Amino acid sequence: MLELAPGDLTAQMRMDAVLPYDSYAYANTLTHLGLPEVIEGLPWPIVVRPIPGSDRCDAVGPWPYGSAPEAGRMAAALPVLRTRGLVSLTAFLRPDCPADAAALRLSGVQCVPLKEHFMYDARQTLPAHSKKTRYNIAAARRRWAVERLNLRTQWPALAALQQDLRQRRALSKFAQVEPAHFERLADVPGSDGLALFDQGEMVAALVVVRSAARVHFLALLGNEQAQRERAHYALYDAAATRWGSESLLCMGGAPSGEDGPGIDKFKRRFATSTRPVTLMTLILDPAACAELTARRHTPGYFPPYRTPAE
Repeated sequence: MLELAPGDLTAQMRMDAVLPYDSYAYANTLTHLGLPEVIEGLPWPIVVRPIPGSDRCDAVGPWPYGSAPEAGRMAAALPVLRTRGLVSLTAFLRPDCPADAAALRLSGVQCVPLKEHFMYDARQTLPAHSKKTRYNIAAARRRWAVERLNLRTQWPALAALQQDLRQRRALSKFAQVEPAHFERLADVPGSDGLALFDQGEMVAALVVVRSAARVHFLALLGNEQAQRERAHYALYDAAATRWGSESLLCMGGAPSGEDGPGIDKFKRRFATSTRPVTLMTLILDPAACAELTARRHTPGYFPPYRTPAE
């Protein structure tokens, strides 16, 4: 059990500064976005993306998020990024270790809260479940035997569940991962998960990455049977039982779109608090950014010359 005073989040952050999403192995799972590249001074490899309708590229940090850069090292990385010829950099910064936004702004970087992510911290009080939620959890426990996920051998089943999800729901470009994403996850430090099977067929899974005092929920997948038979309740309940007493569970946020409110409501049942992911943006080539934006502009989105589908 973590030996921390209640509410002492700063101490807990120091205990667990290394994030598996920061690794090159993880960046190499995001090839549906682009190709990974190491830039000295950044805590993670960037993923370089061709800009549609252009011969230029921009870059993103790890999705769903990465560690916040140190302001001094960020300043040293800027000339390298510009020499690389990139138009802009977008990054999502982890919700459990807040970025020093004021220091980063001195380097020309903009940081704004983007989306609340749900957290489970055993040192905080979980709101009482409703009668319906208690029933759903109890029914899920009776129905499902939760097993440990073996990414090395079971990634094809994960890829099949992801493909099923893509056919049933509109996903952002970031979430439209390829089968290779799941195959390569086995090489990521701390990759792990839980799975449910019916007659030998995987019907649902929770994919996570773990570090010393954190469990980061990466993907919650399930087919229509899983939806009908409360499989996601079984997975979240099992994750809290297995890891929640010694780790902060970072359960992700809710997507935009029509499925968002339902996912928000579901995750809130298992959360003790929420904390925002930070959106970090940087225009590296203002002239090129202005030219590209003049061709096509998406108000309120960054980079402004892209759409969420790109």
